[in-house]
Amino acid sequence: MIQALQYVQADCPSYLRAQIVQLLRTEWPATYRNDKPDWPTESAELNPTSFVLIDNGMVLSHAAVPRKTIEHCGKNYLAFGLSSVVTRQALRRKGFGHRIIECATNYMKQENADLGVFTCDSHLAPFYTFSGWEVAYNVPLIGGTIEKPFPSDKIGKLTIIQFFSEKAMKYREEILSRPIYIELGEGKLW
Repeated sequence: MIQALQYVQADCPSYLRAQIVQLLRTEWPATYRNDKPDWPTESAELNPTSFVLIDNGMVLSHAAVPRKTIEHCGKNYLAFGLSSVVTRQALRRKGFGHRIIECATNYMKQENADLGVFTCDSHLAPFYTFSGWEVAYNVPLIGGTIEKPFPSDKIGKLTIIQFFSEKAMKYREEILSRPIYIELGEGKLW
């Protein structure tokens, strides 16, 4: 029986954590190398939550949801992201990825997010738009630090966004009018 589970990332049980790490290492071997820590968590200040689909103890799909208050165009927004989204390769195109994105998106709504924003490779944009997100063309997400910004458009990533709160919807055009800065640490993006 397939179950959708949710954990504060630091509290994820070790038997699930090991499977998630293996999926991440298989999908992104250069990013999740064996010489890195066994659990690639976001920083604690981002309060990341992991969403996991399991069947009889086997991880089918995973998504991490970090959060951070950002300033954009002189206004503060509670922004959530998506990262470490992965489904077992043999189980792709069966709806598990969309189901895990739906769980993560519903969580963002329940947590009173103003907006969700993250980056992805262009070939993945249809997957996210099918799940209710939209591509913010010409709006790079700028991660990194103030001293060393890390712009998504310079590495070929698209910005994916969803507006949740009335405030974000009211200022939608303003939000989409310039780059979105999320200071995450050197070389980091959602």
